Amino acid sequence: NNNNNNNNNNNNNNNNNNNNNNTNSDATSASTEVTRGKTDRKQQLLQSEKREQLTKSQERSLKGSGLRSPTPYQTEMLRLFKMLRTSADHLLYLVNDVLDYSKIEAEKLELVPAPFNLDLLMQNLHSMFGCKAEDKGIGLHFDLDTTLPKCMLIGDSHRLLQILINLVGNAVKFTAKGSVTLSIGPSHPLVREPSTLTTSTTTTLTSTPTPSTEAVSLTTIPSTTIPLNRSDPSLVHGSVSDRGEIKLLFCVKDTGIGIAADKQHLLFQAFSQVENSYSKQFGGTGLGLAISQRLVELMKGKIWVESELGEGTSFLFTVTFALGSPIQASDLDPSSSTTTTTTTSSSIPPGSTDQKPKNLRFLVAEDNEVNQQVITRLLKRLHHESHIVGNGKLAVEEYEANGDLYDVILMDVQMPVMDGIDATRLIREVESQRRNR
Repeated sequence: NNNNNNNNNNNNNNNNNNNNNNTNSDATSASTEVTRGKTDRKQQLLQSEKREQLTKSQERSLKGSGLRSPTPYQTEMLRLFKMLRTSADHLLYLVNDVLDYSKIEAEKLELVPAPFNLDLLMQNLHSMFGCKAEDKGIGLHFDLDTTLPKCMLIGDSHRLLQILINLVGNAVKFTAKGSVTLSIGPSHPLVREPSTLTTSTTTTLTSTPTPSTEAVSLTTIPSTTIPLNRSDPSLVHGSVSDRGEIKLLFCVKDTGIGIAADKQHLLFQAFSQVENSYSKQFGGTGLGLAISQRLVELMKGKIWVESELGEGTSFLFTVTFALGSPIQASDLDPSSSTTTTTTTSSSIPPGSTDQKPKNLRFLVAEDNEVNQQVITRLLKRLHHESHIVGNGKLAVEEYEANGDLYDVILMDVQMPVMDGIDATRLIREVESQRRNR
């Protein structure tokens, strides 16, 4: 019996040990599952954090590269900022022109000669008008005679650029289709004879609109823009004087509206334009050509015009420069200049809403786009509605058709097609006829 009891005890102990082992095994398995679960959660959290970081990084990249779509508010602010910049530039040009002309009249304007690279000057000029020419769908070609000496020129490059900005700017402004070409080559006694045109090879900086892309390239093409017989090398070498100077001929040719022969004498008069309507349709102060003429004369050169109404215009001038040192590789690198870009943000304060005003409907006759936007936004902030027309004739037609809809008419005075005074007179006549019905 004792042996049996001992065996039973041993069996019980074994069972207890097995139970303990099973318990320990279950506990170990549970602990392993808990650990594995924690590890999985940690991995999921890490992956989630990585995805968030990647998403934020991509958003920053898109934001930095400008690929993220702007909000409507940002688009509107950018458009208004561009409009403000354009208006400020026009005002700055006006002030500078008046100051320059005053200096010239007082004989206080002095030239500041210094070495400059004519190639880089042409590239800078092209960058100013290339986009505008492409927007209008016209070609912009700059031809530089390859027979010119490969050296720096000594002269006032700032004033030369000012002359070219006036001439090229006018050519682009008055050309609706076709092209504008600036050609530069050596001058010689045959320069005034158009019949001596011959073909030669020139280096050309050109921007010609195409259906697929707007290309700007530096190429070598035949050109007949400057009336020079460049096939005779003696003419080129003859343009370089014994004093180390060269006389250059600049020609700005366009396919624009042209100028009537009886109006050409007005071109170089201060505050004068060929047609009074041009100041409203195309803008300008009438000082650009007058200043250009005086600057050319200060450079001991001459300027003249060749044009036919409807056939385009060519402005030509000569300037003499001293020859400087040969052009080095560093002189050809435009990246040496630095440009500082300032980002400006602005906001429009909300209008007062203390008292709701009476809503009025305005008919506005105004041809200037900037003024149209200003008037529209001002009236909108005052809770009024507006309808804009671009000249007096359209204002009369709109009033005849829908005059009963308008409470107020805002009429500009100087406008193309019909000015504000004639338009107001016709509108008053329409009012009188309606009263008498």
